[in-house]
Amino acid sequence: GDGGDRAMTPGYAAPEQISAGPVDRRTDVYALGVILYECLTGQVPFADPRPAHVLAAHLLAAPPPFPPEVRRRGVPQELEAIVLRALAKGPEDRWPTVKALAN
Repeated sequence: GDGGDRAMTPGYAAPEQISAGPVDRRTDVYALGVILYECLTGQVPFADPRPAHVLAAHLLAAPPPFPPEVRRRGVPQELEAIVLRALAKGPEDRWPTVKALAN
């Protein structure tokens, strides 16, 4: 999509969605970053049974680095860097589109 849909799931919400800021394709990049993080580590970057705490973490907390066992499984540090860039708090610090991330 174009990121224009404000519907969100707390575990995958970009900071700009939570703060009612402007959304665009970089919002989709953030959500993809959460999905990639989960696929590679087996957990979302901000896990908590309380949705308000998850939303606050998306707004305020840096995404945690991959657990050491992920690297031991052979996930390259470069891939971690790609995922963490997708999870940047500021949209301007992410790739402009999912296609740009994939390239």
